[in-house]
Amino acid sequence: MKKRVYKSNGVKAPTPADTLDREDIQKLKDYFLSLDLTKPNNLRNYTLFTFNINVGLRAQDLLSLPKDLIIRNGKVVDLFAIREMKTGKKRIIELNNTAQKVIQQYYDTFYEVLKNSPYLFPSRKKNQGTGHLTLSSFDKILREARDKSGVNPAYTVSSHSARKCLGTALYNQGVPIQQIQMMFGHNRPETTMIYISALKQKAQKLYHQVEL
Repeated sequence: MKKRVYKSNGVKAPTPADTLDREDIQKLKDYFLSLDLTKPNNLRNYTLFTFNINVGLRAQDLLSLPKDLIIRNGKVVDLFAIREMKTGKKRIIELNNTAQKVIQQYYDTFYEVLKNSPYLFPSRKKNQGTGHLTLSSFDKILREARDKSGVNPAYTVSSHSARKCLGTALYNQGVPIQQIQMMFGHNRPETTMIYISALKQKAQKLYHQVEL
């Protein structure tokens, strides 16, 4: 059982143990790729997971992305701007090659499905009309992927996992914590460091280098 860490107000805080490593991410991607990607839901779910791992948006911003913000004249943009729902801050999102490629493939394959939706990731449920995929549905998709992909069931795989994964990867590659903080829209670097499992890994490495 994972140790729970709580903030002073009693709310559970993010822990480094919740951060997936590259091997876990690949297991999840392989699971999504093993499904029948000719079905719109399956390709949408793979695209959604891969896209967010590479951009690290909060779930509410990710799921409500307007299609026309990302796709212009049939092509994926290099960058776009959003105003975050949680903070009200404007954020510029640059798309790397992986994010652009996965969205372009998704759009090209299911253009007929997407053309009637204002959202990039529409719900396929009849009672949702032209709405977007809901947070509860996305979390359910990710839990099922964790359970069937071989990822340790003790890990929390949720819509929030991508931000932690991206933050850790950037930190491991030498990106200054202040830049990651700005990217995530955190007010303090201490908040950003909670997301980053690399801090714990670095401390453990230093500990084993010291003998008193």
